[in-house]
Amino acid sequence: MDTELKCNRLTCRRALADKAVVTTCSHIFCVDCANELFTTARLCPACETCLTEPDDIVDLHRA
Repeated sequence: MDTELKCNRLTCRRALADKAVVTTCSHIFCVDCANELFTTARLCPACETCLTEPDDIVDLHRA
């Protein structure tokens, strides 16, 4: 079973090592994709959920 977390952006799918960004709709993105995606629009590219609240997009630091 593959337990490695991967960026949910279909054009990326990069393995997530130590840092990631998680949305309240339970999608996870690498920091590079999150910076690109969420600076202009607050819409989850995986499910199109509106992410309007400040806590809708949270940085995650993995140990």
